[in-house]
Amino acid sequence: MILPKPTEERLDHLAHHWGVHPDWVNAWDDFDCSMILDGYSPEEVMELRRLYY
Repeated sequence: MILPKPTEERLDHLAHHWGVHPDWVNAWDDFDCSMILDGYSPEEVMELRRLYY
């Protein structure tokens, strides 16, 4: 997935904030990225994924 630079930097910052391993960040898809940019934690996103998929 190709992201605009500021978005990519923001995701990197959020990943660092949540203590997420960079390899996991590379596995994030559009759903994960949009939810995390909306302010959900990676754990909350995983829970939402379980509920909706």
